[in-house]
Amino acid sequence: MELEELVRAAQRGDPLAMSALLRAVAPYVGRICGSIALADGDDAMQETMIQALKHLRSLREPAALQGWLRRIAVREALKLARAAPGRSRSSRSPSGPPRTAPTCAWRSSTPCGG
Repeated sequence: MELEELVRAAQRGDPLAMSALLRAVAPYVGRICGSIALADGDDAMQETMIQALKHLRSLREPAALQGWLRRIAVREALKLARAAPGRSRSSRSPSGPPRTAPTCAWRSSTPCGG
């Protein structure tokens, strides 16, 4: 089935078409998200796929699918990329170096609970 036909069938609610469409566009979306969000590329890809399925009926022209997906993927990847520095800072102590797991007093080389 051609991509445009898959889009039309998915817009009508065909679950097999939706699944086939996601499989068909996953490599394309993954490359976009991975190049922007880096380590969070998989999360950005997942959010892109969710938004695409949620709003697929709003796509007026099935031939425009790749451009439409690219816009969603870039937006979702940028959201995660912008949030990433805040997450990495929270795992650091005020002095800068990353925090490590506390060690048990009786076994200085083994983290507590491990």
